[in-house]
Amino acid sequence: MNTLRSRTAALLCVIGAGLLTACSGGTEGTGASSRNGPQNVSVGVVTALGSVQVNDVHYRTQGSVVSDDDGAAGEGDFEVGQNVVVRGSIDKDGMNGKADSVMVYSMIKGPVDSLYDAQNNSLGVLGQTVQITDQTRIHPSIDGGLAALLLGDEVQVHGHVVANGVIEATLIKKVSAPLHDYRLVGLAQYSSGTTFTIGGLTVDFSQAHTESLSGGVPANGQLVKVKGPAAVTAGTWMAAVVTPAGLGGDDYAHVEVEGYVTTMADSTHFTINDTPVVTDGSTHYRGGLAGDIGLGIKLEAEGAMVDGVLQAHMIKFRHNVRIEGTVESNDGVTMTVAGLSGIAIKVNAPSFARDAASTVDGTQSLVGGVPAHDVPAVGEGVRVDGYETAGNNVTASRVRGANGNSGGNGNGNSNGNGNGGGNKNGNRVVLQAAVDAVVAGSSFTVLGVVVDTSAPGFELQSDGEDMAGGERTVSAEEFYAMLKVGMIVKVRGDENAGVITWMQAEIDN
Repeated sequence: MNTLRSRTAALLCVIGAGLLTACSGGTEGTGASSRNGPQNVSVGVVTALGSVQVNDVHYRTQGSVVSDDDGAAGEGDFEVGQNVVVRGSIDKDGMNGKADSVMVYSMIKGPVDSLYDAQNNSLGVLGQTVQITDQTRIHPSIDGGLAALLLGDEVQVHGHVVANGVIEATLIKKVSAPLHDYRLVGLAQYSSGTTFTIGGLTVDFSQAHTESLSGGVPANGQLVKVKGPAAVTAGTWMAAVVTPAGLGGDDYAHVEVEGYVTTMADSTHFTINDTPVVTDGSTHYRGGLAGDIGLGIKLEAEGAMVDGVLQAHMIKFRHNVRIEGTVESNDGVTMTVAGLSGIAIKVNAPSFARDAASTVDGTQSLVGGVPAHDVPAVGEGVRVDGYETAGNNVTASRVRGANGNSGGNGNGNSNGNGNGGGNKNGNRVVLQAAVDAVVAGSSFTVLGVVVDTSAPGFELQSDGEDMAGGERTVSAEEFYAMLKVGMIVKVRGDENAGVITWMQAEIDN
């Protein structure tokens, strides 16, 4: 591990965006202390209350120190959808813990500068595109919903930085009293001088405190936290403080970080938001494989942090949808897959990353229709990773070609083991998503698609391993005893003339 650590540190210092904190030892302002000894840190979004649940762990917060962007706060201030950094301990069961401190922070505090766009399900705030998903919580303070917001209304946005100028919201809340200052977390686009941009906003840092930045300036693509007066003039905002975002260069025994891959050297060296992550042969994966990691993919990484680098023992894929098949239609905005025409796949979302060459600087992967050559054409094989939106539809975070689906592939499945899931008479189809409904013993529904498992020869698998190291085949009774609404299931089948014959289902939870 020492060899891996030294090799990794050298590489990560030169990858680029968001890594300067790991090389310089800077801290974010989320309360990370300097060399304060091993502890557990969880960076993510509150998914349930009763104390707080973050990254699948329920933390008891009685007696913990709670703070927010403005200083001290109370336990009663917790809300589902908030960004938090939890420091404390995790119980032996791995599902519960005790929080010593909780820092609540937002991605944006600022004015609405572009009204809600229902077609693209987005909102403009402080020069940023705020994406709305079915997981976004709209706070009751926004009376009448997002369409009721007016230009100049001040809001607080929690969520994840997806790319330059794009934030996927988990909570949007209207601010009641006028703000004295604005806040923003984003990827600085900087070349020289005393200004940089984040999305559509120009930040003037000529009078700002930037001591915690290496050389007093941001690295191009670095994730930064900006604070400044509540005034934007002709698209320019005067910053008062600019600091690196993230945990900095501290050591922690156990860290959990959730977010989007914003920079990447290869599938073993990448960043989630600003946190450098490395993997090796001992890393375990859930919901995907090492080769599935790419820009714009949502992950949770767990492991020890050493010299500011998270050495992951577990990677969990947070996109909950994968579709493989043959392109049936594609107009550069919406695509459908043969046999799954009821699922509209949006391929021009701001988070869209086309392939390994895509960037997060706004030049390739952001707004606008997708040129026809960037997405497989009608009749070609395609693989889509993304997340579910309203109406059983999907917003793609990654789209790429999939060999062997045009005209029948004859073998293989999505996990690469070369057996099951396809035959010579049809095009392979893979559908992975959360279960919407279950009819015990016979069928379940994902993304509005009913999968009948009662046909002779239908194969059911769990996410455990058999004696040979493959997926464990189970009986229908066992399968449906385990299957619950909300679990992720992967189904495979063959498509002929728009009709899919499903042949295999696997619980991938």
